[in-house]
Amino acid sequence: MREWLDLYSELRTEMWNHPDTTREQRGEILGAELIRTFDPFSAVLASAEIDSEIIERSLEEAQKLYEVYGNVTDTLRISGRLISEYRALGIDENQLISFFEPLTRSENEAIRNIALAGHEQMRLRTAPFEFQADTLDGASFDMAELRGDIVLVDHWGTNCASCIAAMPLINDVFEAYRDRGFSVVSIAYDATSKRRQVLRIKSELELDDWVSLDGEGQWEAVSQRYGYQGFPQYMLLNRDGTLFAGTGEVDLGRNLAALLDQMLAAEAEASLVAQ
Repeated sequence: MREWLDLYSELRTEMWNHPDTTREQRGEILGAELIRTFDPFSAVLASAEIDSEIIERSLEEAQKLYEVYGNVTDTLRISGRLISEYRALGIDENQLISFFEPLTRSENEAIRNIALAGHEQMRLRTAPFEFQADTLDGASFDMAELRGDIVLVDHWGTNCASCIAAMPLINDVFEAYRDRGFSVVSIAYDATSKRRQVLRIKSELELDDWVSLDGEGQWEAVSQRYGYQGFPQYMLLNRDGTLFAGTGEVDLGRNLAALLDQMLAAEAEASLVAQ
């Protein structure tokens, strides 16, 4: 690995400084390196402690990637990684908002939209998630109806195998915690065109007590607003509808029970203090 890193360093310097290397190609080099930095499985995050200086330098380099090189593809990937993993990276909400703020004024429309999506995800920490759609039975539904419950919103489509694979685990957690005010809202964004498949999945996995919505026609607006690049996407909402944990934190439902225990413990502590 050391030999490879030494060789890469030499080649990287040669490529970066070569007179034929374009601005866009330098942006691609920088983007590829930064994606590894913000990957939760990278060597940086696999270490016992996260080096805050590395993260701080990487954030500075990421802004350079956006502002100087206009690298939209890697900008989107890094933005999504930052939003979903910022706590693991040792970044707080204010730092992330400060990171996105100057990018909302970029001359590049695509980068402006990415930064605005980052702002919207952070805004969910203080403002409730709002969404209206019909259930699979044709009844109208508003997310506000579940204020007072802890809610997991599952954004998915029938072409997402990992979405479907996670559902039994999420349902096990739902059955264990439903009596403590936990609900699941499942939004299938192809539930009109793929109605048979959606109904079959719901029936075979015994998801009868989930709130199942037909979100067809709304994915473009939702994905653009929050910067979602694909499925699955998760929102674990507090009882007031604000975001407690996002996609990376929910981790395909694998740590959902632990997150719910954390939320319920905080509620119990607050109740004792109030008494």
